[in-house]
Parts: sequence; C-alpha cells; structure tokens
Amino acid sequence: MPAATGAHAHRLSDGKIDRAALHCPERAFVTALRVPDGDNRDWPMIKAWGRENAAELIALPSGLLVALISLAWFGRRAPAS
Repeated sequence: MPAATGAHAHRLSDGKIDRAALHCPERAFVTALRVPDGDNRDWPMIKAWGRENAAELIALPSGLLVALISLAWFGRRAPAS
C-alpha cells in the first residue's frame, strides 16, 4: 500500500465494533465473520505511531512541513511562495 499511496510507512491496528451503530448489511458482515464487539484498538501502539510521525514531521524543513500540512488539509498542492 505505501507505494500506491506515496506513503512511507503503513500500520494496521484492530478497531472498534459497536453493532448498535452499524447498518443491517454491516451487522450481517461482522456476524458472518464472527467479529467480537468491543474496542480492540491498541492505544499504546497508536500513540507510539503518532509520536514517530510527529518526530519525523518536526525534523522536516519548515517549508516542506507547511506544504505537507496544506496538502493534507486542502487536498491539493500548497500555493507557491
């Protein structure tokens, strides 16, 4: 996936299933797969991933960081300076 998206890293984590918040087809799908209800997110791993990303972003030259934030926020290239 990183090559297809241009990302340099990729992480997977379990998620949260709340059947009451799902629509009928979604409930049928998780029932068929026997997915247990509950919050199975690995918060220590998620927080560590966030710290890694923050450290990498802080290390970038400020102009590049602004361009990346603008691209993520607006979905397009930042205006040329």
